[in-house]
Amino acid sequence: MQLLLSRDEYEFLRELLEQTRRDLREEIHKTESHDFRMELQKKQRTLGSLLTKVQLEGFVEAA
Repeated sequence: MQLLLSRDEYEFLRELLEQTRRDLREEIHKTESHDFRMELQKKQRTLGSLLTKVQLEGFVEAA
């Protein structure tokens, strides 16, 4: 599947993913519940995968 984004949309999505990753790291660090930490770490892995895909695909101008 190819997602066509404008440059502004691409930059916003990339920044949003990066900020969410930073926020998630902080939340993982602060949580005391093992089960919740595991859930957050799973989300962190998924987020990392998405960010990698966005960065690898780069920017493609929407028509």
